[in-house]
Amino acid sequence: MKGFAYNAEALKAPAVSFWKITLLGISLAMVWNYAPVLTGKIPFPSIFFYYSPIFAPVAPENVDSRVPNIGDVVTGFFPYRVLASRTWRDGFPIWEPNLQAGKPFLANPQSALFYPLNAFFYILPVSIAWCISRILHPFLAAMFTALFLRRLGASATGGLIAGLVFAFSGFMTVWQAQAMADAAIWLPLICYSVARLHEERSAASVAVAAIAFAMPVLAGHPETVIHITLVGVALALFMAALRPSMESPRQPFRYLVLFGLAGLLAMGLAAVQLLATMEWIPHLNRDLDIVWPLVPLRNIIGFVSRDILSPSNSFGLQIPEQAAYVGMIAFLGFPIAWLHAQRRYVIFFTVSMIVALCVAYGIPPIYTLSLHVPILMGLKNNRLILVATFAIAVLAGLGVSVLQNLEKEERNRRIRASLLAAAGVCLAAFMIYLVQINLVARPVGSSRFPKASLMFLTLSTIPVALRLGGLLRTRQFNFLLAGVVIVDVCSFSYGLLPFENPQYILPEDRFFARISSKTPEPVRLLQVGEVYTANAELLYGIQSSGGYEIPLRRIIEFTQGAMSDSAGGTGGIGQDSKQVFDVTDRRMDMLSTKYYVVSNGDPLYKKFLESPGRFRFLYEFGKTSMFENLRAMPPAFLVPSSGVMVIRDEKAQMDLIRSANYDPERTVVLEEPFMFALTGGVPGNVQWIERKNASLRLKVESDTNSVLVLSQIYYPGWKAFVDGKQTPVFPADYALTGIAVAPGSHDVIFKFDPLSFKIGLLLSTVTVFVLGALLYRRPKHLWSRA
Repeated sequence: MKGFAYNAEALKAPAVSFWKITLLGISLAMVWNYAPVLTGKIPFPSIFFYYSPIFAPVAPENVDSRVPNIGDVVTGFFPYRVLASRTWRDGFPIWEPNLQAGKPFLANPQSALFYPLNAFFYILPVSIAWCISRILHPFLAAMFTALFLRRLGASATGGLIAGLVFAFSGFMTVWQAQAMADAAIWLPLICYSVARLHEERSAASVAVAAIAFAMPVLAGHPETVIHITLVGVALALFMAALRPSMESPRQPFRYLVLFGLAGLLAMGLAAVQLLATMEWIPHLNRDLDIVWPLVPLRNIIGFVSRDILSPSNSFGLQIPEQAAYVGMIAFLGFPIAWLHAQRRYVIFFTVSMIVALCVAYGIPPIYTLSLHVPILMGLKNNRLILVATFAIAVLAGLGVSVLQNLEKEERNRRIRASLLAAAGVCLAAFMIYLVQINLVARPVGSSRFPKASLMFLTLSTIPVALRLGGLLRTRQFNFLLAGVVIVDVCSFSYGLLPFENPQYILPEDRFFARISSKTPEPVRLLQVGEVYTANAELLYGIQSSGGYEIPLRRIIEFTQGAMSDSAGGTGGIGQDSKQVFDVTDRRMDMLSTKYYVVSNGDPLYKKFLESPGRFRFLYEFGKTSMFENLRAMPPAFLVPSSGVMVIRDEKAQMDLIRSANYDPERTVVLEEPFMFALTGGVPGNVQWIERKNASLRLKVESDTNSVLVLSQIYYPGWKAFVDGKQTPVFPADYALTGIAVAPGSHDVIFKFDPLSFKIGLLLSTVTVFVLGALLYRRPKHLWSRA
């Protein structure tokens, strides 16, 4: 058996020829999937806007409603990109004031503010940047996979097939436009960099590995980062135990040292994101050791199911969580991979596939053991479908390479390949049969039926069988097989994101525009129930007391009972009409919730009309009404120092604040003693001068020692300057932000300037220069093997 090297027969072919074939095949697949972009359309599930009552009156007639449960594209990732695009010129929006009464934005990894592939949103219109991003990610996923396969010694067609299977697989297709797929595309580059570093211990190899491991972190999905990093680390450890080739001595320690150096550089490159996120995690309300429900083993048949255009498909598969299609060629190719010269890679990826499948589908004992791995606790490990998919794609590419390099005189090898391919065909046919007998509804579209899977299995088998029988020449086999695979995977992935006219991707604003603030003073509203698409506030530049995001602990505890905590702190917070009228304290007023958006069909809608002392009807659009909360407090207000109450116990603080007798206009609860003398009198007034995402400026007129309370959730990193002099910022009324103000007229500036961001940015900047130097230097060997 050959050593753990990449100099197999296929690498003797010119690299130019390899990349011409690969680039041509992938480009054809990209044209198939994204051709409507050339006509000016945008891949975007607009229907999630127009489901809501507030946007229903402006819904176009021809918006495609055939989409799975990918609403996070509309409620999260698209608004994040819009926010970054609109505000970066004022400095990166490291703070996000629009949702949940203010929260850190950069710290949320899904903001992906420093992810290089999101740079298009800073220089191009959002619609164009969105299209480029959607096209670029699957293209890179396929190219990186082909690059890795070439490193393994795969043929050009083998690399192309592996790239297509991975880039247009079920996982990558259903999670496109979300951080999961953005991070996942770097898995093949991680594996490539690990293999390259093992063979070429150069400065450039260290730099490539550092970049590969850092990119998923910047892409913004920690769960996927952990999964694919574990694969990279496992591959490195596996390779360290083996020698690069039969002629070279084993030097595992030196290799692991270089790998560790690459890891440190990766952390340095991603430090601007990592440090902010690490500071953010302790402030969350989320429990990080959640055990997510098991995915039934029967759902493994999702690997042959093409039905993904509905939230629950024709046999009960939940989409996107359980989509896993890999293309029918994979079932023929991955068994034949055992005949490839690179047997050790085959062993590694076969074991990776088995482990990933066991954990994803709850198969003991591997699943049981995974529950005791600290780094995997609290993750949705059913998404290890990604790792299984990539392993299958790699094995399929190696298997196709075996077929491509078969010689007529290799009779025994042909027989073994035929038996292995037949086993794969039987497995796929059996799984397709299981899909067929479990159907409870008709799939959406004829190409989604089990018969379509069976058809592509047959079409994939034909060139393989002809090649095994010696009836197809290499070039004919390459052309025919690549054509079948492109049609297979592209007809599967096409249309998951419907292509819409650009004017449909953001509904016409006929509702929010009437209350949008024309002054620096922010306007904060709250929807009662589900009246409009979650997080639409981000798109229209309006602030909200609620929102669909992972909430901070302080706002969850502050609003307990007054607002609903979605999914145990993992989703967001909101309020229903019963809570509006059942809660008698002033907490929602303290959050400066000035406007309530209410559906006319709400059971308590009339009660809003019948409460003139609290709510004033403003206007109606469609079947949605806007009410003004007459008790809402200003977004910044003064409380005289005589009203200060020092209570160190957080529970006691909240017990007082929840009291119906608590008057936040005259009283403020602090954790530490007030720094000025306690004086009474009228506190004064506050005028808003300027407001940006991460800073604001106020004109404060105070007649007495006072506490300036900012109706924004307290979070470390905020600095305050009174007349140019920095003053301490502290929590007020448990969850809000306060500073001390002396009598007189003052210029007050608040600025979000966390140390974690400055240190992280410095580390990332220095690392960029270090990596540039490593790539530029390119010595033959950074650590000699002699």
